[in-house]
Amino acid sequence: MLTIVSLFINIKSIKKIIPFLNLFIGGGFLCHVFGIGLRWYRAGYVPLSNLYESMVFVSLISILVGFIFFRQSKIVYALAVLYGGVILFVSGLTKLDPEIGLLVPALKSPWLIFHVSIIMVSYGFFGVSFLLGLTNLFMLALKEKNEMISLRIKKLSIINEISLWFGLCFLTLGTFLGAIWANETWGRYWGWDPKETWALITIIAYAIVTHFAFTKKNDNRMWLNAGSVIAFICVVMTYLGVTFLLNGMHSYR
Repeated sequence: MLTIVSLFINIKSIKKIIPFLNLFIGGGFLCHVFGIGLRWYRAGYVPLSNLYESMVFVSLISILVGFIFFRQSKIVYALAVLYGGVILFVSGLTKLDPEIGLLVPALKSPWLIFHVSIIMVSYGFFGVSFLLGLTNLFMLALKEKNEMISLRIKKLSIINEISLWFGLCFLTLGTFLGAIWANETWGRYWGWDPKETWALITIIAYAIVTHFAFTKKNDNRMWLNAGSVIAFICVVMTYLGVTFLLNGMHSYR
């Protein structure tokens, strides 16, 4: 939050505190990795079998995305940590069972680690892109914009586009691998299950959003950032909505 505040207020004391907070975040990230590794060891399978485990993994990936863009922008790093922290916080507040249980038969497959992990990586990029879109839209809405704010909007919009492309590539690949897994498990590649249908909708939505960057209009940055915010609704619906609102073969809690 301090990094985000520094977007608009130049306070030297904030810059002195941030390095210590970075060390704290780095230590927490290592503990996070250790916790997932320990759960993997104790369970005997990759901890991606239910909603709780996947949320913990998405939180880890989100912070990792922040590390990837750390040199390009401290703002992206801060937003990634914020997103990861919120996901982890929500996973602990909900009624999701954190206990290690037995895998359902459909999940006893080596495709679990490939399909689910790649999909969760895409959600990490999309989540960071969502917050980047909100930040850029807020700065675009400022009536008094100076040269520094304009440069930051341009830079963050470029990073947002990169994050969108990464997310779209991972989501497409993960969905393709899921189809292969479905054929091995259920004897068909695609069955229009609610999760499959919304995954396709999400791919189409983000494919449209990423192409906003190629428009020749001067307001293409606004459309790109607005699209990254609106398209995230599809991610929420695919990830949570299908599980809690729709019945399907992918509704694992």
